[in-house]
Amino acid sequence: MPAGQTQQTPSEQVNVRQNVLVDGTLNAPPSGRMVLNVTGNLTINGTLNANAPTPPDPPGNTPLGNVPGGIFLVGRGNINFGPNAQLNTNGPLVVTDDLTVLDRTLQDAYDETDSASGNLPTLVPLPPDDPVFTRASGPSGAPGRGRQGPLPPIVIGGVSNFAGARGDRPIVVFRFNGPNRDLSLNNWTFTAPDGAPGAAANPPPAPGANATGGNGKPGMNLYIWNNGGAINIVGNVVLNLADGGDGSDQSAECATARGGDGSKPGNFRMTARDGIDITNGTLLINPGAGGDGGDATVTGTNAPNGCDGGIGCNSTATGGKGGDNEKRFFVRGAVGGVANITLGPVNGGLGGEATATAGNGGNGSPCCNGGAGGVGTATGGKGGSASLNVGGLQITIGGIVGGRGGDATATGGNGGRGGDCKLEPAGNGGAGGAATSTGGTGGSGAGPGAQGGDGGDAVATGGTGGNGGDSAVLVGVGGGGDGPGGADGNPIVIRQIACIHINTLVPTGNFFTPGVQVVPVFDENEQQTGGTMPVDLRNIPGAQYFFDDNPVPHIGLRSPDQLDLQTGNANPALGAPVAGVDIIALDSTGINQTNPMPVRALDNSGNTIDTEMVQLVLANPGGLGLAEQATRVLFKNPTSATIALVRIEPPTNSFITILEIYILDP
Repeated sequence: MPAGQTQQTPSEQVNVRQNVLVDGTLNAPPSGRMVLNVTGNLTINGTLNANAPTPPDPPGNTPLGNVPGGIFLVGRGNINFGPNAQLNTNGPLVVTDDLTVLDRTLQDAYDETDSASGNLPTLVPLPPDDPVFTRASGPSGAPGRGRQGPLPPIVIGGVSNFAGARGDRPIVVFRFNGPNRDLSLNNWTFTAPDGAPGAAANPPPAPGANATGGNGKPGMNLYIWNNGGAINIVGNVVLNLADGGDGSDQSAECATARGGDGSKPGNFRMTARDGIDITNGTLLINPGAGGDGGDATVTGTNAPNGCDGGIGCNSTATGGKGGDNEKRFFVRGAVGGVANITLGPVNGGLGGEATATAGNGGNGSPCCNGGAGGVGTATGGKGGSASLNVGGLQITIGGIVGGRGGDATATGGNGGRGGDCKLEPAGNGGAGGAATSTGGTGGSGAGPGAQGGDGGDAVATGGTGGNGGDSAVLVGVGGGGDGPGGADGNPIVIRQIACIHINTLVPTGNFFTPGVQVVPVFDENEQQTGGTMPVDLRNIPGAQYFFDDNPVPHIGLRSPDQLDLQTGNANPALGAPVAGVDIIALDSTGINQTNPMPVRALDNSGNTIDTEMVQLVLANPGGLGLAEQATRVLFKNPTSATIALVRIEPPTNSFITILEIYILDP
């Protein structure tokens, strides 16, 4: 195929029996799977594209030959990748002369990459717990060039990029078993994708349900094996290995959430029967980083208002752990030119951030306390550890750094406001919720020049206490807590909005005749308002309403006397419901704690809706003109709006003399 041309393979399987040069672009069919069965000579100096519509994500027990999508170059012909070769796929890449390789599962190939089993010359950064490290290892002997047979070497060069070959165990395999054939890596750049990220809970958790994000998947492994000869590195060979997959972010509401953990990065293995020679080139290995831990975010909702206000929900967030990146660079057998190897940075994954915001307490309904705010707890994810043991090999190392711990931010919920209660003690404000925040621990670092990761920052802000409710009796106390305290409530001033004077009632001799008299209404400055109010001296058997004008006109009441103020019939209207009354009395006898005087509030139907028991009547023996001492009677919330009549009933064996009665504005 000439340069500049683009062509699509007629099917997934194409036989290459002659000399074929791909100098343009060869695309896989829409399935995204390209299989070239090579029995002739195949030279690729252009581009192979094989991208499935949906990136393959097969389980680890899937045979390599059954993976949907990917590039498969299979056969005992000659395969050469030129300097301009580009391989692009979101599936696996398998280049082999051994058909049985396709029967191996992804898991088997992946695990074999992570091991240096056998006794062939091997170059590999292994995890430190691999059993090979129980045996002595290291370079032995000079590099072997192998027996150059009649077959020309396989040449891999150009650029190999992978947009997302992501499964349980993503893998790229170059495996050759044919006899007497060297493998040449010639100015080749290989770039693996990051491991697949974890998946957050789907569907999102319901409010109050805990949730944990999915862990990231391991990065792609690169497996290069030549059982027919040597592996020769020529020119500049760059292996950009895969980062581990990031843990997924996870959110929740009024619950506990944890971000997913980051995964380990990819690995590679290079093994050859007749040795590995790096004397004619350089090998740069960028190991990839551990995947980052997922963030966790928990939000709170406002608790319901009520009596008392609801308690705010707690929120707990924990960031996911960063993926570890722990390697030991392993060299076995005839490996020459080790000094030409450079290892890029070995970095642990970052710990996930944690943000927890607790729910606010509900406000108290009238006369009720506000609810406490919820507790916020945030813990940043631990950074991934990073370590590298090169066993004394003289190679260049780009640095070893543990992952930074995740930041943590916690906020306690605010306390709810205490309910106002004008004529009773008001509700107290709810306490602000506590907040605890712990930054993630930085990952450890081990190896030449290694450094541990920094710890995450931590910020904790306690919730503000709710304000106390307002009251004319006892204001609510502001809520405390870890955060700023709430303010106490404000006093409510009760106004005297109307007044009736007893001297406007018309007596008959030394008594008032039972019945209703309509009297003028005065304001607090003793000025007539133009309104009137009916006053009912109830016609009850045995009732006697005494009149005396010494020192000023007043009425004397004793049981069974009952004086009704028809406040709901005032003319004009008072402009507000009745909160209670101030009674200005000359004096009283017999009214005390054991014999209190009922003062009742009645609705329009004559039903009693509140009764206040007066145990002490303040005296004004000098009459009007002196500082008046009022006996204040306040009715309960919230029924004052329905009060239509106020009734004063002196108890048995008592006597009270009244000068004035003020109507109180609620």
